[in-house]
Amino acid sequence: MLLETKDLTKGFKSLLAVNNVSFNLDRGEILGVIGPNGAGKSTLIDLISGFHMPTSGTIRFKEEEITKLKPHLRVRKRISRTFQITRVFRKLSVWDNVSVACADTREFEQGIFPADSDKRALEILRLLDLLKLKDQRAGSLNHYGLRKVEIAKALATRPELLLLDEPFSGLILDEINDLMGIIKRVHQMGITIMIIEHVMRALMNLSSRVIVLVYGEKIAEGTPTQVSMDEKVINAYLGKEAKLFARG
Repeated sequence: MLLETKDLTKGFKSLLAVNNVSFNLDRGEILGVIGPNGAGKSTLIDLISGFHMPTSGTIRFKEEEITKLKPHLRVRKRISRTFQITRVFRKLSVWDNVSVACADTREFEQGIFPADSDKRALEILRLLDLLKLKDQRAGSLNHYGLRKVEIAKALATRPELLLLDEPFSGLILDEINDLMGIIKRVHQMGITIMIIEHVMRALMNLSSRVIVLVYGEKIAEGTPTQVSMDEKVINAYLGKEAKLFARG
């Protein structure tokens, strides 16, 4: 088991964004997280990555409790993430975005870069088909290009667990298919993935297991087929897409 949350809860004043959510994530798995808008999915990733501290409950990573660790310390533990709204250094080149992320924060503060950082940056840029754009300013790229740069930055930190928050949002069909292939190759590198997504075809194709959040609570968990046949999930979220989701 790589990650475990137990009774994880996050409240914002009178709102319980995440309510007693418990689940395990095994090493080498791709776990999908679905649910309607406002279900608490992004808050769950914020809790795992340290951008929010839980009101109660615990998070364990590789059997070590990390519930109160700050985000940069979780990166050092090999947890990395992306965001719904891309966060890249728009004034820097694609290369600089990725190469900076190759350095540990302590090394970066001292102006030290690992000896293999250039090699690693090149490998990541090739993986995401960004090598030909490496000298371009990141802010000049289209939405899909920015999305790939953000994933490249996350991979540069050498994660064992990669958290993807709606990576397919705003992409056209060809881009979705291309990114699915990239995520599969990332997974084949031995990286465990947790992915939030509304694009059901993509999530269905990628995930071996799915959890469903509604109003901050986990209402179902299982394979994509099992989840798609759950009446609670159909009524709360999938609706007409249930059969499509079940077919694979």
